[in-house]
Amino acid sequence: MGDTTDTSTRLKVLRTQKGYTQKEIANRLNVSRQAVSRWETGKSSPDIDNLTLLGEIYEVSVDEILGNEVPVNTEDEEIPQKDKLHPKDACLIVIMILSGYNSILGMLVSLCTLTWIIIKKQVSKVMIIIIIASIAANFWNIYNEYICYYFLP
Repeated sequence: MGDTTDTSTRLKVLRTQKGYTQKEIANRLNVSRQAVSRWETGKSSPDIDNLTLLGEIYEVSVDEILGNEVPVNTEDEEIPQKDKLHPKDACLIVIMILSGYNSILGMLVSLCTLTWIIIKKQVSKVMIIIIIASIAANFWNIYNEYICYYFLP
């Protein structure tokens, strides 16, 4: 098992590499910011449930956090941006593009996707821009296909 000091250092490095603040991590885990601070200074350790959630947030395994696998790069060579396009975002984009073939379905899918990413607290600027563009395009298509055709002379 990894040393507590090493684990605390890894937790801090992983958080800063992902661009999160202690308060953001605390909010996602429903703990206090002081608890996150104690984990990163080695004064206490997260329980297994929080370790699992931290692994998901930082996109690493619990073993990596504990120092049992690939070591974390502790140098601040490259800090990833929070708004880079992730593979899960790409899947949502493909779903929304495919839903563009039917405007009503596209509008529903776009609104559901927006709701889903907000509930999951996985909001990125890229996704919001794409979803808003999709909603606007689908609204325009609905207007042209149904409103103009059936209701306007």
